[in-house]
Amino acid sequence: MLYYEDSGYEALHARGLPFIPYAAQSGGFFTKLAEGAPVPDGLKARYNNPANAARAAAAKALADKHGVPVNTVVLSYLASQPNQTIPIFGARTLAQVEESVAAMALRLDAAELAQLRAG
Repeated sequence: MLYYEDSGYEALHARGLPFIPYAAQSGGFFTKLAEGAPVPDGLKARYNNPANAARAAAAKALADKHGVPVNTVVLSYLASQPNQTIPIFGARTLAQVEESVAAMALRLDAAELAQLRAG
């Protein structure tokens, strides 16, 4: 498995290939943190680390700045990359589908992308 922050995606982009993250919302990890909701043990095992804690805070700050849900920032981070990146999102409700589709309208600038990447 290749995570977007791993260097392997750069090799794909260098060859003109798109990157298609299939767990674009990290199982709702960042949204759960932002909402203070319980995070299941499986998500904690995969995503709970100091870098993601910092990314969660950055995502929350950007969500507040843009007046959008954290999930919108998470998906926009992927869709705003300079190379073709096609996030696959998951949803359990129509509202989640609508929120995820709306995320494609938010374009994060280079400074905002760097803020999220820094972790």
